[in-house]
Amino acid sequence: MPDEKAVDRKTVTLEVLDHNGQRRIALRFPYDSALIATAKSIGAQWSKTNKCWHVENGSASMEAIFAAYKGQAWLNADALFIKTGNAPRPPAKHTASTPIDEPHRRHEVPLDPAQEEALQRMRQKLEISRYSPRTISMYVAATKQLFVRFPGTVPKEITTADIETFQHELATVRKVSNSTLNQMVNAVRYYYKDVLGDPARVKFIERPRAERKLPNVLSEEEVTTLLRSVTNLKHRCILMLIYSAGLRLGELTALKRADIIPERKQIVIRKRPANHTLVP
Repeated sequence: MPDEKAVDRKTVTLEVLDHNGQRRIALRFPYDSALIATAKSIGAQWSKTNKCWHVENGSASMEAIFAAYKGQAWLNADALFIKTGNAPRPPAKHTASTPIDEPHRRHEVPLDPAQEEALQRMRQKLEISRYSPRTISMYVAATKQLFVRFPGTVPKEITTADIETFQHELATVRKVSNSTLNQMVNAVRYYYKDVLGDPARVKFIERPRAERKLPNVLSEEEVTTLLRSVTNLKHRCILMLIYSAGLRLGELTALKRADIIPERKQIVIRKRPANHTLVP
C-alpha cells in the first residue's frame, strides 16, 4: 500500500516565467497558507497577471526552493526542462545587464574546489550554531551567488570592492528586492566574520535602507465584522488567535497543542532552539 504521507503530500509545480522581460521561476500550487508562507520565506513575489509566485532564475533559487519545501510538498520541475517553443527568448543584446546575467546563467559550471569547501565550512558552522535549516539554506545559497559571480576566485581573495560591485549589480541590474539584498548582506557578513575570521572585510558594506510603508490599520468595528463573517469555527479561532497574539503565519502553522498554556493564558512561540517566546 502507498505511504499515506506520500499520498497527502501537496505538489508545487515549477515553470519558466517571463515576468516584465526577466526570466523567472514560477511556483504554482492551489491556495495553501503554509505553502504561501514558505514561498515568502525564500523571497518569492506574487504576480497578479500570471496568478503565481515567482523567484529569480538560477541555481541559488532552485536550492532555496528544494530546501524550503523539503518534507512539505512534492516539487514538479519537469516544465523547467521542456522546450515548448511557445515563448522563444529574444536574441541576446549587449546591455548593462550582461556582466551579471552571464555568470548567473552559467550555474551549471561547478564551483572552484576552494569555494565548495568554503560553503561546506559555512554550513557546518551554521549547524553548530543551531541556525534553522531554512536560514542555513538561504545563507549558503546567497553566499554561493557571490562565489558564482567570481568564478575560480578563492573566497579569501574576494575583496570588499568585489562584494560592493556584486551588491550594486543586484540592486541596479537585477533589481532584486530589499529583502533579497538583506539576505545577501547577512550571509556574506556571516561568512567573512564568523567562518573566515575577517570582520574588517565586511564591516562597511552597505545594507539597503528600510522600506517605510504605512500600515493599513483596521478599526475595532472592522475587526469585529471580519471575525463574525467567518462561519467556520476552526477558521474563526485561527483568525482570532493571529489577531490577539500578533502571530506571524509561520508561527501559527508551527504551533502545537502543547504550546498553548490555558492556565497561564500564554502561548509558546518556538523559534530557534533555546530561543522561544511566551506570548500572553
